[in-house]
Amino acid sequence: MVELIYEIVKKRRVALERKIKRLPVSNFRASDIHECDECDKYMVCAILDWEKRSLHDVALQAIFDAGNKEEENVKNRLGYELGIESIEQ
Repeated sequence: MVELIYEIVKKRRVALERKIKRLPVSNFRASDIHECDECDKYMVCAILDWEKRSLHDVALQAIFDAGNKEEENVKNRLGYELGIESIEQ
């Protein structure tokens, strides 16, 4: 039984690792705002030097996946249950 649990965890980790990638950035993100004197420089570098940014880990990818699923759930509830059409995210 323990081996099965470890196998599931291992496969889940591999699946999450496959989703982690670095993508070009063309606009500022709230998560890039830091309370420091170099904030503006950091935000500009986040766009210009996006390929140098470090990749996030599997724990954060799991949080992103959960957020994406919840976003879909909310859009479905608004659309199907309340009849509200989502035009722009």
